[in-house]
Amino acid sequence: MRIVTYAELEDKEQLMPLMFHGHGWALDYRSLDERVKQDSRLRNGPVSFYALDGQRLMGVAGIMTLPTRTLRGPELAGGITFVVTHPQATRRGVCTALFESSHQWFRSQGYRFAFLTTGRSWHAYDLYRKLGYAEVETVNSYPTAYALMEPAQPNPTTTATQVDVGAVARLFTEANAHRTGFSVRYDDLPQVLASRRRLDLAQSVLLDGGYALVMSHDGGLEVRELVARDSATQNALLDALAAKGPRHVLDPRVPDPELAKGYERNGYRLFTGSHGVLMAKPLEAGVTLRDVYGDDFYISPMEWF
Repeated sequence: MRIVTYAELEDKEQLMPLMFHGHGWALDYRSLDERVKQDSRLRNGPVSFYALDGQRLMGVAGIMTLPTRTLRGPELAGGITFVVTHPQATRRGVCTALFESSHQWFRSQGYRFAFLTTGRSWHAYDLYRKLGYAEVETVNSYPTAYALMEPAQPNPTTTATQVDVGAVARLFTEANAHRTGFSVRYDDLPQVLASRRRLDLAQSVLLDGGYALVMSHDGGLEVRELVARDSATQNALLDALAAKGPRHVLDPRVPDPELAKGYERNGYRLFTGSHGVLMAKPLEAGVTLRDVYGDDFYISPMEWF
């Protein structure tokens, strides 16, 4: 078995069936090429590592460069995503070898942490723990806010203005300047998510003091990120979302306790608990997540990778 980077992978067409069986995503490498051009998280690294048996693709691990804010200021970290092992190559150390190559590259860049998202019910969860990953407890206690609504015709008189991603970036920076974690980001993230249909800019709302970025799903709206300077702005944002006539509104991870209280004031219910988790691994001896990021850690659904 040998490990190569995306640039070194000769037969990229093998990605399609492997990713489909691993994640239900028929990945056309040409689409990945376009995404790399768009996404700074991918463009600034090797994109992914691949395990080969001869020329046969046995596994893949995606690599991301993630901007974060520590107690001392901005710092890049590593991210691992879309990990898949060939069904006929399980329990042969493929995933471990891919992670070792990923960690080695992160260390070569001076990154002190590697992050990934997964589910406790997935079989890979125990392997990640063996590889040194642990849950980021603060994040994994975030509640879900949700409200069922009576479907109605959208209100054309909503006061929301057209979403401008530059204004969104400024509001995000202002609201999260005091937070650690994924409280800084590359400016191209909204466009990247919109191009992948993980963000619906047409249904999102921008007001003078805040915004709600959403994704349409099953007749409802999933909040990818809601930022408001004050409770009045939050109320106005939720009113604007309701005016769009959705069957429901759901915010899967509410990272701010004050935002959670605001949801409750507006009649939303809170659900505590999630199978999905953020995990982190220190890449230097003697370094802990708490020492670097403190007791809190911010990540919105926008950053969930």
